[in-house]
Amino acid sequence: MCSDSDEDSVPLSSLAKRSRTTNEPLIVEGRQPEPSTSNSAPVISSTSAVPFVDPTVPKNQNYTWRNRHNPHDRPQWQNNHGPRQLQTPMYYFDCMFDDCVIKLLVKYTNIYAIQKNKLGNVTTSEMKCFLAILLYSGYIVVPRRYMYWEKSTDADFSIIYNAMSRDRFTFMMTHLHCCDHAQITTESDKFAKLRPLFDILNEIFLNMAPLEEIYSIDEAMVPYYGGHSCKQFIRGKPIRWGYKFWVGATRLGYVLWFDPYQGHAAIIPPAYGQLGIGAGVILRFADYLQFRHPGAPCHLFFDNFFSSIPPFTN
Repeated sequence: MCSDSDEDSVPLSSLAKRSRTTNEPLIVEGRQPEPSTSNSAPVISSTSAVPFVDPTVPKNQNYTWRNRHNPHDRPQWQNNHGPRQLQTPMYYFDCMFDDCVIKLLVKYTNIYAIQKNKLGNVTTSEMKCFLAILLYSGYIVVPRRYMYWEKSTDADFSIIYNAMSRDRFTFMMTHLHCCDHAQITTESDKFAKLRPLFDILNEIFLNMAPLEEIYSIDEAMVPYYGGHSCKQFIRGKPIRWGYKFWVGATRLGYVLWFDPYQGHAAIIPPAYGQLGIGAGVILRFADYLQFRHPGAPCHLFFDNFFSSIPPFTN
């Protein structure tokens, strides 16, 4: 470990892993940082000229590692933004699943039913009732779905069978959609059928989020045991089987942005394509925050999976 006065100039390839992942500031010889002249959010354009960034570290590149105090020249956080008045759980649910989300599900569910030569006529009230039954079945679990409509003494769920019939619920479960299959033009996005819903939810989550200073970025698992090309198995996790999502959240766990992991088919802007998946996720979330709150002195925290030398040196 280097002291305050000692400096080592050695090739990166000969450094131990602990030295390469140290939290000490990195200074590259012969390279001066360029000061920023704009406080607005960066605009990523696919048609603009993007400089090539080599994601690999050359063996003959020398770095100077220093252990010193790094003064902050950025604006300080002034006050803590948060909710001023607590509301009911139903109010918060309506904020997240607002009329735009409900109308989106109703529209494309009816379109898919027509494509299957069936009469849908799903209304917004039916869709809300359908979502309520799904939420209810999440914490009152029975061995079979049809048991919610039984009227026996040991399985009497009057709150469900009085709200919607079993056949109507099955019909909506079979034809539930949030996009039109005929309008899908891309084959690289494996979540194209859910992309309209993801985009609306990301926008709502960010608009409803309190403005804070500290944000965290990490992966999250959504349990799933069916068959899909994006299903992951991560040993040692509480949820080993399922979909992996990149999630940006506040320090208390409020999700502002999420995006499913797709492997080589990941959606990364061209400007960040040469930096790898980890750095691309971090920079996309940073652009996401700066677009909503330009110039806000936010701090992002992430583990060494998202850290690499090219994003910091380029």
